[in-house]
Parts: sequence; C-alpha cells; structure tokens
Amino acid sequence: MKKIILATLLLLISSFPVSAEDGKTLRETRLENRQEIKNEIKENREEMRELRTENRQEVRSVVAENHANRLERRFKFYYDRLSGIAIRLQTRLNTLKSGGKDTSTAETKLTEAKTKLETAKSLGSQAVAAFRAIDPTKFEEQKAEAKAARDLAVQARTAFKDALVLLNRVLKEVK
Repeated sequence: MKKIILATLLLLISSFPVSAEDGKTLRETRLENRQEIKNEIKENREEMRELRTENRQEVRSVVAENHANRLERRFKFYYDRLSGIAIRLQTRLNTLKSGGKDTSTAETKLTEAKTKLETAKSLGSQAVAAFRAIDPTKFEEQKAEAKAARDLAVQARTAFKDALVLLNRVLKEVK
C-alpha cells in the first residue's frame, strides 16, 4: 500500500510543474487560442470575399462577351435579311419605272429605309464593340458600361424595326 501512495505522490508532484509552464494559466492560453482562431476566420472570410468579387468580374465579362456574340449574329441576320428585301424592292421599282409607272414616293421611302438600315447597322456594331470593351478588372464601372452598351443595342433594334416599317410601306406602295 505504501508503494501505491508513494507512486501517486510522485506522479502528482511531477505533474504540477508541467501544467504551469511559462507562468501562463489555462485561461490565458485558451484566450490566446480563441484569438488566433478568430484571426484565421477573418483572414479566410477576406480571401473568400476577394474570390467572390473576382468570380463576379469573370462571370460578368463572359456574359458580356456572349451577349456581344449573340447581338452580332442577330444584327448581322437582320441587316442581311432587310438589305436583301430592299434590293428586291429596288429591282421591282426599276421594272415598274421602266413600265411607265410613277414610283417616286416609293423610291424616297426606300432610300429612307436604306439609310435607316445603315444607321441600325452602325448602332449595332457600336453596341457589340461596347459589350466587348467591358473591362473585367473595373468591377464598379462594369454596370455603367453594360447599361450604356444595352442602350446602344436597344437603339439599334428600334432602328431595324423602323427600317422594316419603311420597307413594308414601300411594299404597299408597289402593290
């Protein structure tokens, strides 16, 4: 029994100096650990915020590029289609004019439609260039640039619609 008491006494004596090393209490070490963990969490949050903003910038630039490609294809299709219609109407007006019919009002409307079509084409190319010019590094300015490019695209679309209306009027005059 003396051996057990002696062994436990030696164990207790040897364990006290280990727990009180460097004069810090258990509470102080826990506070330091807690503070370190809080700092690590703050750093991780900051890194995640930066990653999210970079991802948003990349996504916006990809979306703008895709939108520019779609607009380019669509406006090219509109221009090709409407210019083909204008050419056919011009040949029809030429045949009617050679037949002795008065086509002056239809010709003026056709000329107006052609100029509107060229205006729409230039506005469309400006809108596509504006969408492609959006800089992914300037996150705050992207929104304003995208709105300006969108406004140009809307103007181009309305110009194509106006050209179509004028071509329809020419067609009605020809009939």
